[in-house]
Amino acid sequence: MNLKFQKINFYVLILIYFSILITPSCKKESVNPTVQETGTVTDIENNVYKTVKIGNQWWMAENLKVKTYRSGLPISRAQSDDEWLNVSGAYCLYDNNENSPGLLYNGYVVSDTNNVAPFGWHIPTDKEWKELEMHLGMTQPDADKLNWRGTHEGEKLKIEGREPWIGSDNVWATNESGFTALAGSC
Repeated sequence: MNLKFQKINFYVLILIYFSILITPSCKKESVNPTVQETGTVTDIENNVYKTVKIGNQWWMAENLKVKTYRSGLPISRAQSDDEWLNVSGAYCLYDNNENSPGLLYNGYVVSDTNNVAPFGWHIPTDKEWKELEMHLGMTQPDADKLNWRGTHEGEKLKIEGREPWIGSDNVWATNESGFTALAGSC
């Protein structure tokens, strides 16, 4: 056997030996399996929102701030509880703050056939919420319950930290999903 060939084989064996030793100690950084893809969507007023794919579903990761239905009709701003509870669509600002990160809409806006969601989007159904909740770890029997359901799945949807959630029995919000739910009221 040729001496040059033996040296090459020796180096190849050394290289293989070290790769076997090193490979188990090289860990790929853990990637959150919940958040797979992100993107954006634009509403009728040209507001751009972050989106996130959770499981097989796309969700907006920011609150709507549109003051116009998709049809072009304006949505009224509620100035009082009476206006909020009346029979037409209305919005209000989070904590009545002009710089709020989005708007709150009453049920009339949500169910209006003029549509508040951006083109190609809609208000999620309970079935779609259940799919999201089960992807985050809820069981089918828990998802089928009415009213309060699940355990810590909501924490995976809420903006990270305890501060925004004071007053609730939530201990920590993790936002593992990238959904970034906010706390607030009018």
